[in-house]
Amino acid sequence: MGDAALRGVHEALLLRVAGSLPELPDGEARRARVRRVARGCLPSGRVWAAMFRGVAEGSDEEVVREVYEGWRGVSLEADGGWARWLLSRGRGAEAAAAMGVGGRLSEPGK
Repeated sequence: MGDAALRGVHEALLLRVAGSLPELPDGEARRARVRRVARGCLPSGRVWAAMFRGVAEGSDEEVVREVYEGWRGVSLEADGGWARWLLSRGRGAEAAAAMGVGGRLSEPGK
């Protein structure tokens, strides 16, 4: 099996792990799983996005923020996901600030 095929299998397995996050009790169990994946599995932006969706509802802010921080290290899409999460909680000023950071990072020459 070639590297490209292995990458696909690797990502598929990590997406299954991401999908299992809502089944874990909130708090430390979810944080431990997120940390384990982040440290040992090199998740792609797609996997981080799936983990974010998995913890966005029903998780405390610490868990959601931890996933966002990992996701934003590999994808500018993270700022939009974080901003939507903040908006859904009535935190518009913070959401606007999050999008401002993403906008500056995506400008040419910055």
